[in-house]
Amino acid sequence: NLAGYLNSNLGLDNNLVDSWTDSTASGQKDPLALSFAYALGAALPWAAHPFWLMLSVAVVLRGNLEQTLSRRNERIIGTVQGCLLVLLLAHVSWTPLLSLCFIAAVGTAHAYVNRRYRVAATAATLMALLQPLMLAPGSDPFIGERLADTVIGAGLAWLFSFVLPSWERAAVPRLGAQLRGALARHAANMLRWMPSADEQTAQRLSRQQAYTALAALAAAAQRTRVEPESVRLPEAEIESALSHGYRLMALLGAVQHQVQRRSARLDTAKAETALPLARTACVDILTSRPAGPDTVAAASFAAVPPRSARVCRCLDPTSPPRRRSDMSIQTRAAVAWKAGQPLTIETLDLEGPKDGEVLVEVKATGICHTDDFTLSGADPEGLFPAVLGHEGAGVVLESKVPWLKAGDHVIPLYTPECRECKFCLSRKTNLCQSIRATQGKGLMPNGTSRFSLNGEPIFHYMGTSTFANHIVVPGIALAKIRPDAPFDKVCYIGCGVTTGVGAVLFTAKVEAGANVVVFGLGGIGLNVIQGARMVGAGKIIGVDINPAREAMARQFGMTDFVNPKDVANVVDHIVQLTDGGADYSFECVGNVQLMRQALECTHKGWGRSIIIGVAPAGAEIATRPFQLVTGRHWEGSAFGGARGRTDVPKIVDWYMEGKVRIDELITHQLKLEDINEGFELMRRGESIRSVVEF
Repeated sequence: NLAGYLNSNLGLDNNLVDSWTDSTASGQKDPLALSFAYALGAALPWAAHPFWLMLSVAVVLRGNLEQTLSRRNERIIGTVQGCLLVLLLAHVSWTPLLSLCFIAAVGTAHAYVNRRYRVAATAATLMALLQPLMLAPGSDPFIGERLADTVIGAGLAWLFSFVLPSWERAAVPRLGAQLRGALARHAANMLRWMPSADEQTAQRLSRQQAYTALAALAAAAQRTRVEPESVRLPEAEIESALSHGYRLMALLGAVQHQVQRRSARLDTAKAETALPLARTACVDILTSRPAGPDTVAAASFAAVPPRSARVCRCLDPTSPPRRRSDMSIQTRAAVAWKAGQPLTIETLDLEGPKDGEVLVEVKATGICHTDDFTLSGADPEGLFPAVLGHEGAGVVLESKVPWLKAGDHVIPLYTPECRECKFCLSRKTNLCQSIRATQGKGLMPNGTSRFSLNGEPIFHYMGTSTFANHIVVPGIALAKIRPDAPFDKVCYIGCGVTTGVGAVLFTAKVEAGANVVVFGLGGIGLNVIQGARMVGAGKIIGVDINPAREAMARQFGMTDFVNPKDVANVVDHIVQLTDGGADYSFECVGNVQLMRQALECTHKGWGRSIIIGVAPAGAEIATRPFQLVTGRHWEGSAFGGARGRTDVPKIVDWYMEGKVRIDELITHQLKLEDINEGFELMRRGESIRSVVEF
């Protein structure tokens, strides 16, 4: 019907009708029909109005549906371009005007996907000018309506090109005012002596509202980093507001901790003297005034006593006095006694949690290459004997922090998020340093180990030690997740998934349409690929010497596969494949030669290469300085740039919503007694991820 209509109304060649016969396979008819439908919607004059309506609605909704819309419009672009080929193959009478109209339609879609609104509006205007020229005057009684449609469409595109950025900017003062109001209410509620039950409820509510306001402003800052300069929000202003907000929340938590008689043992006179100083300090932060003597005095008042292992803890005043946990329990664990030797299953003594710590029952843990790296003896920070493992999920049994309670489902974090240290407050990195000094020594924040066997201490590992059925972890190193998420799947988010997906979303911030190259198609590489797919990358090229990994990588979104054994020079091959070089490359192996190749295959002027793989101790990277002078960027990514307590729950939600795939990556499920088999499978390249269930 469509072909007949086109033939009778446009005088197209009969070849088009002849090609649409009963002998045409149904599998060919569907793509042809889809292509013609998009052609009508995107280029031909009588369907201009629905096209502009769709574009306008998509632009308006872009804030909350950015990922979905980008992917959808990428498909529209491909279909419109494919439509051009279909019409050419069908021997349609082609005119220069129709060609220009197609080019303008594709340009509009490309510009919209990349948020170049004025470019989109310019292309829209070109279409508005071209379409009337394609109409024969007097041949259609509705020519005036068609002209109106095209003018309306171009006008809407120009309107959005100016209105959208102003809408985004208008949101910043609103979010800032909302944050200041929430912080002021929280400060007023917290700076009370001996609060009543109603006041305690108000304290908890205002704390939640303050953190919600902080999260909303932080989300705006995260969104604006991927916008072009023309529509980017005032990031410095946002970062300043966030820094002040987190500083104030830390100070309020410390003040609250001190004014509680059972914790700080202050008398009323001291509290009544110190509270005005604390109020002054909070006002200074809210109004951005320089720190004065009162601020210093308040900070001194807020200092945590030496007996506590944490600074600026925010304790819930409604909780009853907590007993000191000197009791121990017994737990089964896989212990690494020496480098290069198999793990052995032992029953260890585990001391209970102290202030700021949480007792967790581990339900499942993944076996990661980093565990094997340490077990091999190549890790310069490796300590023995130790309980390895850093990729787990479990349930809280006992909590000494207010934001977690018994029964909560959690993922241990080897990269914590205290939200108080210089690194966390900067909002420029996820590398929280509050417990790094002791974590690297295999100890808890107070400098001791909770594991022991026959009275001899056993070291912790990366602050997590998930190869044990029960662990004690600092509260800042636990991400609370939804209770319906399966432990044997989301444990992988504790490292592999977040490291790969996060490197794309949080470290590189890959934009839609970019060309991406991934070196190494193991667990991390596959997650980088699915991260690139999520953001709508164009070409996603996988590089691996194992051809067996190609099929799985294509399932996760890889578009091209390169085996270095099959090409003379892998760098030159990728540069040719990507028309000058990749926009982004990711090294997921830990091989310094691959790191150099990953950098040198990126595009001159803007290419970014992200190092994820862990190299052997003492290894060094090298390249010609000219590679960096000419605009390439070389950087690293730890834990995918994700802030553990903030971002890990989001990734769990993405998995539960079907946006992130994990099930296919869990290739083996084992018992604790078979954990060494999991290491062997990984070393032989026969597994993507093995999971041990307790």
